[in-house]
Amino acid sequence: MQDAATRTRKKRIMWPNASDKKSWKQLDENLDIILETTLQGPVDQKLTTLTTVIYTVGKERFGLEEGVARKEPPKPYGQS
Repeated sequence: MQDAATRTRKKRIMWPNASDKKSWKQLDENLDIILETTLQGPVDQKLTTLTTVIYTVGKERFGLEEGVARKEPPKPYGQS
C-alpha cells in the first residue's frame, strides 16, 4: 500500500454522460470479458488489477480531461 508521500493523482477520465446508455453498456460488456480473464490471486491483487484495468480502458476509450492541475488531497490534521 502506498503512503501519502508517494501517492500521485491520475488525470481524470472523460466518462460519458450517464444518459449515454450505449457507451456504458459497451464498456460494461468489455470490462466483464477482460476482468473475467485477468482477476486471479489474492484479494489485494484483484483490487489492484480491477482499478488498473478500469482506469486504463476508460482512458483509452474516452480520453482524459485537460486543464486544471489537480492538487493532492489535504493531509489529515496533525500530520506534516
